[in-house]
Amino acid sequence: MLIAGYPYLTESTFLALNKIFKNRVYIYDPLDYSLARTFTKYRYPEDIKTAYISCSYKPIWTRYIKIPWLISIFLSAQKWSKAIICDVKKYNPSAIILITDIFPSAKIIDENITDTNQYLIQPCLIDAWKREDRHLFKRKLLNKLLRLNFFHMQQYWGLEGKNNKLCLYDSEIKDFFEVKRNDIQLIESPMKRFFELKILKNRTYKKKNEKLKVGIYPVDYRSIHGEEYQIEFEKKYRKLCLSLSNEDLYVKIHPHDEESYWKKLLPKNIKIIKNWHKEDLYLNTDIHISTYSYSSIEAFYGGSYAINFQPKNIEMKGSMEEIFLNNCSHYTEEIKEILEKIELYKVMSSEQKKIFISEEIKKSKNNNFLPIEEVIN
Repeated sequence: MLIAGYPYLTESTFLALNKIFKNRVYIYDPLDYSLARTFTKYRYPEDIKTAYISCSYKPIWTRYIKIPWLISIFLSAQKWSKAIICDVKKYNPSAIILITDIFPSAKIIDENITDTNQYLIQPCLIDAWKREDRHLFKRKLLNKLLRLNFFHMQQYWGLEGKNNKLCLYDSEIKDFFEVKRNDIQLIESPMKRFFELKILKNRTYKKKNEKLKVGIYPVDYRSIHGEEYQIEFEKKYRKLCLSLSNEDLYVKIHPHDEESYWKKLLPKNIKIIKNWHKEDLYLNTDIHISTYSYSSIEAFYGGSYAINFQPKNIEMKGSMEEIFLNNCSHYTEEIKEILEKIELYKVMSSEQKKIFISEEIKKSKNNNFLPIEEVIN
């Protein structure tokens, strides 16, 4: 049983695990509050819907979205938590796979389903660094009033649950977690394996000097790096789009961002995509450009030439720089360098492109990690 988290991460995790475990994985969607309200329009592909079940109780926050969030939680939380426990016990999975332990459903399952092995799998880039928690008292108070551990007590993914095995595939973050918890296992990334098998092996490389399909993946980083950084970020990305207008260019925005926000900032007539299945995009993308986005790592393992572009030089916290250096084709802070790298790639023959990408991926692999099927039992 895979417990649904962010739908775009749930989708890629499910596809990867279901292939590895030969169609024995199914998704249980607990209808967590923040996800049910944020991703009302997200639709899983048809081939996933047959393996999808949702919570037997439909909480108020899924039915009446105009009701204030706190009221809907107080009216539904207790009944919803009992329904999750009953559902999981009824389906009686041989293993429970989580991709987050921060959401309320994960906490409820962790505390109440103790006779089934639970595995918390790293689903994407984990931003592991020490930070200030300004709202801990509020969350503690709300949990007390609710008489339920609804809100998380940690600021970090991976530290909330007490009964799961933590499965990491970025060795760079292992040290951070080892001082804070036990039961950690380094694994091969099932998602990287999936992108290699599903996309890389089916990829067709462009001929010499053929127009390239370039995907640009900007993000609104104001909440992380501040307004000044974002202004420079947007200016450089606009310039980058103009510089690549002769290629087959598209911009894919983050699921949390508004399309209208980027339409105002980017050149007119540029193709902007928000909701699109990643495998289709990556399969047809020759050049992938983003800034410390996990999408670049996915695209890299799918066979794209992945460039990590940092428009304004700032110190990245934790192990971010090291992770991306090990899992991308190139890092740069200059648009000129991006254009030069693209031109060098463009003049390669199809076979040269294929060999070049294969060698890049081979260098990034760690053969000492366990396959996920040897860990989950």
